[in-house]
Amino acid sequence: MVALSGAAVSFLSSKVQKGLVTTLKSNITPSGNSTVGGFHVNDILEWMVGNGKLKDKQAKAYDNGMDEDELLGKSILFNASNRTYFVKHHPNFDTGGEKAKYEHAMKFVAMTIESEEWKQIMKMEPADATRVRPRQLFTFVDQRTLAKVLALEIEFGIRDASDKTSKHKSTIHSLGTRYIALERAWKTNYKKSEVDIVNLIEERVNGGTGHKRTMTQFFASANGE
Repeated sequence: MVALSGAAVSFLSSKVQKGLVTTLKSNITPSGNSTVGGFHVNDILEWMVGNGKLKDKQAKAYDNGMDEDELLGKSILFNASNRTYFVKHHPNFDTGGEKAKYEHAMKFVAMTIESEEWKQIMKMEPADATRVRPRQLFTFVDQRTLAKVLALEIEFGIRDASDKTSKHKSTIHSLGTRYIALERAWKTNYKKSEVDIVNLIEERVNGGTGHKRTMTQFFASANGE
């Protein structure tokens, strides 16, 4: 059974009281959608868990020698250059542009998920994906991802501090588009290189503890080495 943190329980209780979280859908099947526009963060997390994507990647890591008390990092959600462990794009994101937006959006999701939440998600069985508590966790991450993105946009000067998360959507398509604008600001206004941006994302994903990568390491990763 997945145990939600006190913050998650408090957050969801307030949302239910305000009518912002309705009855959980009993049959979310994102892969049945005809367009990419309707996929929210919680849908993608449910898909990953429900189809055993995360569990399969972790099992492969153990087969390749990872210690049993360790887990793969959150970069498997977005780092497509790591062909062994990247969780893969949802099949509806099947063009180059949509795949890129998917990866960009999942960078925000990885920044949002806390270490204890990641442990819970990685230890879920496929059958857990449709249970109430895991779905509550996915919803909690979904809503916090919006807040995370807005905070980054304000921090780097592309959105006003008076803006509200309620104006924006937690769809993968929307988040991917917002990442593109944020990256443009990093490059244009802050003169950050590709390596700088990789390091920035890595640090935010790892809670500020990410190691700095050299140019050689960056291009080796980009080439799947």
